[in-house]
Amino acid sequence: MSRLMKLIQTNWFMYWLLAILILGIIAYVMDAAVLLMILLGLAVILIVLKIVANVKSGRIHKP
Repeated sequence: MSRLMKLIQTNWFMYWLLAILILGIIAYVMDAAVLLMILLGLAVILIVLKIVANVKSGRIHKP
């Protein structure tokens, strides 16, 4: 799991999030609701993983 956390802390995470955003825009234009929901779920999962990785690395302090 630590290898995944290290990968999420790099800039590659932002590139993946940008790719999901672009695919989401394409799915919205094509009116593909199922694909749009899948991409939205992936984006939420990636954002949560990014927050968890930042908390574990000490960049964000727990309240």
